[in-house]
Amino acid sequence: MSNEAQLTEREKEVLREAMHGYSIDNIAKHLNLSSQTIKTYLSRSYSRLGVASKQAVLELLDSDKTM
Repeated sequence: MSNEAQLTEREKEVLREAMHGYSIDNIAKHLNLSSQTIKTYLSRSYSRLGVASKQAVLELLDSDKTM
């Protein structure tokens, strides 16, 4: 992902967990954070990557693989 460098390490960690299909509550428990904090990390990640959803991130990842 070419825009990955724009993300903090924590944002990358949260995004990886979300891309593996874990729920916000599960990610929060695993990382010992609140659900609201996870939502904030995901929102910031989407914004920095210029997407609006997890599906758009997956499409971005897929398009990077084909380049």
